[in-house]
Amino acid sequence: MDEQVVLHHLIEVEKNAAQIVERAQQEAAAHIAENDRVCRNEFDSAYTKEYTALEEDYKRRLAEIESAYQIELDAQRVKLEHAPPNLARFAAIAQDYFAQAGG
Repeated sequence: MDEQVVLHHLIEVEKNAAQIVERAQQEAAAHIAENDRVCRNEFDSAYTKEYTALEEDYKRRLAEIESAYQIELDAQRVKLEHAPPNLARFAAIAQDYFAQAGG
């Protein structure tokens, strides 16, 4: 009878140990999941912040470049519109062209 009590006690101890291990595994899994969620949120936040800053910088620089381009284009247009015609040079180029085309 004593042996059965001892065996029964050992079986109970084994069950308790298994339950403790299972709870520990569940808690560890919950901690890992929570840490994963926190890390993902931190990454997403940092990524979004950096992406937004880069996007704003890109748009600002693009606007500066487009503005500088437009200013340069307008300046060249004014320069060409106010340039005196060089009829002699035009005639020489036209004569060379037609001479090569007919030749």
